[in-house]
Amino acid sequence: MDDEKRVSVLRRFFTAEKDPGPLTSLALGDAVDRSVAIPELRRQWVESLGNLKCGRALELGCGHGGEMAPLAREGVKVVGIDFSPRRLKTARSIAPGASTMMADAERLPFKNGVFSLVYGNSILLHLDRAKAFAEIKRVLEPDGTAVFFEPLDRHPVLRVYRPLFTRRRDVARYTSLEELERLSLGGETTVTPWYLTAALPVFVERAFGSSRLTRGLTVLLSRLDSFIFHRSRRSAKRAWVALAVYHKV
Repeated sequence: MDDEKRVSVLRRFFTAEKDPGPLTSLALGDAVDRSVAIPELRRQWVESLGNLKCGRALELGCGHGGEMAPLAREGVKVVGIDFSPRRLKTARSIAPGASTMMADAERLPFKNGVFSLVYGNSILLHLDRAKAFAEIKRVLEPDGTAVFFEPLDRHPVLRVYRPLFTRRRDVARYTSLEELERLSLGGETTVTPWYLTAALPVFVERAFGSSRLTRGLTVLLSRLDSFIFHRSRRSAKRAWVALAVYHKV
């Protein structure tokens, strides 16, 4: 599929999609925003976004505005872009302190070096990563940072689950851990895998609701996963999601 047709398909899809729904949310690794989310993972995500009270931030694929809202409340000058007018309308109500616009992440309508941070949650899987990173590097200021929370392509359960149950199977190309590590803005790159065995309580919670048992089990299994990932590169490649931080020089 050529770029023009691919972007057209994405536009139509996200304009029509009202909400990703619980099945797709699982495929996208939405535990970062769910009640079962491990506090350490959420802490790392927030810390990676950094202290930007004097800077500007850009969210790629801002969706309904859930990530922009806390940044805007803290005084960050944040701009969110998305393909969906419906989502942008919701984002404006949820994050009234942020700016929003309909735009293509592979052709950003901004001048060079105007943002301190570019970030996104489950967005790179919809993009031509080389083109997107060229644009990210262009709009970031020197020493700027890009942060992405991305679902990976090899979790053994999700490789079966995604083709059967998710609405985005025709518009998603999931990244591998190795690809995230190869992407660069010229400076340091840090990619941390999350959730292998700890993905299972998340599925249980989505089906039956949150409980002390699922939350406690997720914390315990996340510690097991961390140990496994440090011992086995092969296991790390099969994590559910990864937090990737890129620095521009």
